[in-house]
Amino acid sequence: MGSDFAIVAHEAVDGIFDAATHRDGPTLVVSTEGRMDREAFLGAVRESLPLEPPLESSLSWDALSDSLRAGLHTLRVLSPGVCRTSNRCTDVM
Repeated sequence: MGSDFAIVAHEAVDGIFDAATHRDGPTLVVSTEGRMDREAFLGAVRESLPLEPPLESSLSWDALSDSLRAGLHTLRVLSPGVCRTSNRCTDVM
């Protein structure tokens, strides 16, 4: 898995899913349930993605990047579309 991450517009999601599916790449989705603020995004990341170490505050984007990068290395792809973290399985489309 590469280390490039991107925040994309809602309108671009279908095209990205299609491209990832054709390349058999896992796609992790974080939903803020329509909210578009920092706390909603960071809350969704905390709930949805593996973080190592856990993210304690919302003050530093660098801390999020480091925590997310280390946490994503704990993911194991079990089969196309399914990944496992240390404590949960997630359909990743």
